[in-house]
Amino acid sequence: MWRLALMCLFAYTASSSPITFTLFAGSKECFYVRTLDTSSIISYYYTVQRGADHRMDVDYDIYTPESSQIAAISRRGEPQGEWSFAAPHAGQYAFCFHSPIADRIVDLDIEVVALGENLKPNSGLFKVSTENFLLSEELGNTLDLLEQQLTILEKNANYYRERSRRNQLTLEAISSRIKRTSIAGLLFVIGVGFVSQLIANRMGIINLRQHAA
Repeated sequence: MWRLALMCLFAYTASSSPITFTLFAGSKECFYVRTLDTSSIISYYYTVQRGADHRMDVDYDIYTPESSQIAAISRRGEPQGEWSFAAPHAGQYAFCFHSPIADRIVDLDIEVVALGENLKPNSGLFKVSTENFLLSEELGNTLDLLEQQLTILEKNANYYRERSRRNQLTLEAISSRIKRTSIAGLLFVIGVGFVSQLIANRMGIINLRQHAA
């Protein structure tokens, strides 16, 4: 299933309202923004609210006007993201999400800021050079890589924590079973001894009666 969300820039800034959509397993949802300025910044934020398999990860690709067939940015297995990148080429940018395993509920917000050439110096905005755009993009890629590594570490920590919890539960179950078995064995021994004593007493009484007769 493909979904289209177009936002065009008629002023120096334009922002979209956050949307929530269902990403079905095996399907792809694409959202589009169009920039009319050659010096724009695109910011996006998404988070997975719920997953049918109780996981919160999703895959997504970003396509630019210069790369409409090959993704310029690709991320895999991330529960959320919040990034900004330079969009020096005017045209359509596509954000495509997909989940190969199970359904996901995703919140998404995309904002486009165009730093036009005709902005006044006192307008509260400032011009950013192409070099700063590239530096910001490189910094964003570095931070994105760090976020991926932290996500992997978090997943590993959660895995080991869950495994430790299961091992602890297994040990507690075995310990409880050993205690119950020990108590049952002790009660059995006491019961056997008590019954044996009753039988011995009964046999003694019978023998005494036989001798008395």
